[in-house]
Amino acid sequence: MKEFRTNRIKLITPDFKYLKDFHEYASKPNIGPMAGWMPHDNISTTKYVLEDMIKDKHTWFIIWLENDKMIGTIDLTPDEEGFIFKPTVYELGYSIHDAYWGKGIAVEASNLLIDYAFNELRVKELTARHSEQNSRSQRVLEKLGFEFVSAEYDERFRQFTFRVWKYRLTKYRYDRR
Repeated sequence: MKEFRTNRIKLITPDFKYLKDFHEYASKPNIGPMAGWMPHDNISTTKYVLEDMIKDKHTWFIIWLENDKMIGTIDLTPDEEGFIFKPTVYELGYSIHDAYWGKGIAVEASNLLIDYAFNELRVKELTARHSEQNSRSQRVLEKLGFEFVSAEYDERFRQFTFRVWKYRLTKYRYDRR
């Protein structure tokens, strides 16, 4: 997987070197439910999830360069069911350790993958979603130029929220932001 870097962060392939950092933030009760997953109740759960991330090759670890700490994840996942050819729509997703909220990290990391998706993967559209109560993600997506599409009930998130807000960013809109 390609790696990315700014002055403050780098996006790297998930690595067992950061297992403890990953568990530290993934076990927090205010992180997972906002992103649609249960907090990790033990390090074995985190290890299992990390193994899946390594296999799937859609997720990057967000590393804070100042202290070489894994502070979140960000992913680009094909968002087309049953595609035959190369997918043209991907979903962007991210979660950040709460000690690093409010520092612009989600926007910074997302911009790296948005540029990669449109300029190298040649996607036509990116989608994203957040739980109805996650106003922080709403602001991140608005800053990135995503447009609100709909608020829908999503069975996968029923234990966390009533509705999921869906967004999209087209190549056309990306080129004009």
